[in-house]
Amino acid sequence: MIDILLATYNGERYLPELLSSLEQQTYTDWKLIVIDDCSKDKTTDILRSFQKASKHSVEISVNSNSVGCGKENFFALARKSTGDYIAFCDQDDVWLPNKLETCMQAMRNAEKESTSLPILVYSDLKVVDNDLNLISPSFFSYSNYRKNPQLQHLICQNQITGCTILANKALNQLCIQAKKYNQILMHDSWYGITAMTFGKVIYINKSLILYRQHGNNSVGAINANSIQYKLHRLLNPIKMRRSNYDHILEVNYFLITFKQSIIGNQYQALLTDFANLKDKTKSAYRKICRKYKIYKYPFYRKLGQLYFAQR
Repeated sequence: MIDILLATYNGERYLPELLSSLEQQTYTDWKLIVIDDCSKDKTTDILRSFQKASKHSVEISVNSNSVGCGKENFFALARKSTGDYIAFCDQDDVWLPNKLETCMQAMRNAEKESTSLPILVYSDLKVVDNDLNLISPSFFSYSNYRKNPQLQHLICQNQITGCTILANKALNQLCIQAKKYNQILMHDSWYGITAMTFGKVIYINKSLILYRQHGNNSVGAINANSIQYKLHRLLNPIKMRRSNYDHILEVNYFLITFKQSIIGNQYQALLTDFANLKDKTKSAYRKICRKYKIYKYPFYRKLGQLYFAQR
């Protein structure tokens, strides 16, 4: 059973298309768990109607007070899960019919090695506009991200898109040990780093979701190949330093959370040296990045990362 985890807030405009795409999945062994963050529109009405009409189990909770933070709601959803697998879901996307089936095939192939191994499966996405017109056939090409990052890449630049993630129970049980969400960049970065450190990450080079690009996206796809974007990145030193520092804080909290499990792990030295950069100089930061090849991608992001290191 897959628990599909959906966090909603004022999603009435796009939510019906998302829910319809879930019903059209070729893989049918799933239930939907929803947390709504005090929507002021008809989101909860749409969810209740879907709950009554769907042949699948649909569990709906509404926060008593608005959390206002997607990652906290997604972690709360992950804690509610009792299924063998979880799949994160965004309210404004559309899943292609074979999304779950394709991810489950990859997951089951990986679990032949061990069912207790923490495993994360993710895929590419198609970038579309409000009306689902194609902007780019590949989110990763459009955003200029690596398609198969290693741990030294993930700790400095999140490159796993949350709404594509399928995680097994072994991974979820590790990830929900997190408590201090202000130390975590996003739920997807946390799941990615955890899976890469203790288990396996599998990338499917297919676009399995229509990813809407619109003004209300909390993160959104960005045309990272444009000159304007490259200049924006290189001419914002404060933002770049903040990004570097936030990634260090996340890894520092990761080591605190898994302080016993990390002992003897093949990545212990990499993670420890990176986490210890919190109070180090620019030259120390660059030295550690060179040692472990901790570089953002592509070159202009790497340039900004190293040039605008902490101090």
